Amino acid sequence: MHVKPGTWLLWVLMIGLLLGTGACSTPNATPTLLPTQPAPAVGRNVFVANSASMPTATPDLPATLPVPTPLPVSAEVQPTARPTVSALQRIRDDGVLRVGVLYNMAPLSSLNDRGRVVGYEADLARAVAEDWGVEASFVQVTRQTAVPLLLAGDVDILLASMVHRRADEAILGFSQTYFPGGQMFIVREDDDIQQMSQLSDQQVGVVQGTESERALGRALSAGRLEVTPALFLTLDQALGALGDGTVRAILTDRVHVLQAQEQAGGIRVLEQMLEPEPYAIAFRRHDNALGYLLDRSLQRLFADGRLNELWRTWFPTMSFDMAFPVWSGLDDDPRSPGDFDTTIVYPEVSLVQRIAAGEGIRVAGLSLDPQAPQLNQRLENFYQALVQELSARWSVPVEIIPGSAANAFDLLTSGQAELAVGIEPDWTGPYEVAYSSPIIMHGDRLMIPADSTITGFADLRGGRWVGIFASEPGTADRVNELAESVNAAINIFTIINDEDAVYSMLVDQNADVVFGDSLRLIPHVEANPERVTLTERWYSREYIALAASRLDPDFLALVNITLQDMTADGTYARLWEATLAIGEPLAIEQWPGERGLFMGVRTGVPG
Repeated sequence: MHVKPGTWLLWVLMIGLLLGTGACSTPNATPTLLPTQPAPAVGRNVFVANSASMPTATPDLPATLPVPTPLPVSAEVQPTARPTVSALQRIRDDGVLRVGVLYNMAPLSSLNDRGRVVGYEADLARAVAEDWGVEASFVQVTRQTAVPLLLAGDVDILLASMVHRRADEAILGFSQTYFPGGQMFIVREDDDIQQMSQLSDQQVGVVQGTESERALGRALSAGRLEVTPALFLTLDQALGALGDGTVRAILTDRVHVLQAQEQAGGIRVLEQMLEPEPYAIAFRRHDNALGYLLDRSLQRLFADGRLNELWRTWFPTMSFDMAFPVWSGLDDDPRSPGDFDTTIVYPEVSLVQRIAAGEGIRVAGLSLDPQAPQLNQRLENFYQALVQELSARWSVPVEIIPGSAANAFDLLTSGQAELAVGIEPDWTGPYEVAYSSPIIMHGDRLMIPADSTITGFADLRGGRWVGIFASEPGTADRVNELAESVNAAINIFTIINDEDAVYSMLVDQNADVVFGDSLRLIPHVEANPERVTLTERWYSREYIALAASRLDPDFLALVNITLQDMTADGTYARLWEATLAIGEPLAIEQWPGERGLFMGVRTGVPG
């Protein structure tokens, strides 16, 4: 056979490519059940426990296995120009919400064999678009391209498994959390380990170049763990090492935990997280109209049960264990996307910069009335303690405006105050005001005798008596509404003095149960733990937060991050116990990242 010059070289190249392709391992290969054969030693790198940082040396690897590209810790890019018009304007004009999504993050988002984007995040995007009266259009992004595409205006939002990190607060806006991600440990199903502390001095597997590796390094550096890490190229390799006992546990994020549970058998997940990683919808910072609508839609989806439906569809084996605050007045905000001004307004100077320069702030929301009811005084003592702690950490003076509980919103919107405390987030409140993470949760509950079998209003049929507090107006209508919803005929007894609640129920027997706000009921239960208790059900949940100007998201981020650091170092719980001492302190959501400082202002313990 005659062969043209150069053809032999072409044949050699083609054969080489075919052989190379067959030899390569695919990082996305589907894991099988835990194998019994040992994982290849070249996939591990064991080093001394409790080292200050993870090793930089790379183990000897097969030539056909590329080292994974490390995921970016934060978005280190800046927009070329600050936008002056909200993305909402284009969304309204075109009737399309452009959503940046990942195509390889099942069950959150992936591209199926029919070319359709599916998953929890994809369905969530469609539900948000439906709430706005527009269509959702999906744009594929990667970990590297997501933020640049958002800042360039090529997508309107990112629903791309974006972790709400502290470092990203400088350039991105974030919605309320929609998925409670985090770094978690996988162990063998037959292992007796139940807590992270039991992993001490054990070998723990982690995939190289991932956020899990970095999280493990931070835990070792901080002394929160004392384990020996072992690095692997893929989760499949790590699962193999877990199966043959080479490692005692694997650290990975919650999404990959779900994937591992779906694809591999014989494993169990420790409930305790090493680090929380809340997923939120990202948008361009200062696009306040868009951020407002995103949060309102998420709360609507939760309140009407649609978010739970999506959760059960995509995470059928995982309970919805996420706190999801819903503000008051959700059904009373009639505005549509067309009612919002789409002009983006930037503050001339962020309050964070002024605080960094030593300027003080003015705080509204306190009455400072010595004649106020005891519960109100305890709440205000707690708010004052929080404000004093913020002042100490930020190293700035704080001026508390007395008698400002009733007009805190007006003082904020007029610029006469920079921060307000004791505020209940409300969708009917002024749009110019934004709220911090909740600092207190309370709501309506039932107090019953400790030996009672009553679980709710359905057990009150037959004319039973419900005690209510005279100091809670509107409660009688609420109680009658709840009773009618389960066809229960009840009678109402009004308690004039709060301190008589237990006596009226157990001694005078004027009431079979007492219905009221948890902040009023819990002290009675704590004072009489053997005589009364609360039923499990909450009939309402309301929240108390701090408030600031919506036009200065950097200051709001500073407030939130400082509250998080106060929670992490135990200060928040200490102030709660010293001033309020009702129930347990609310768990404030933590954003991952370095603690103690934000944009030049100290957020950690003063000193």
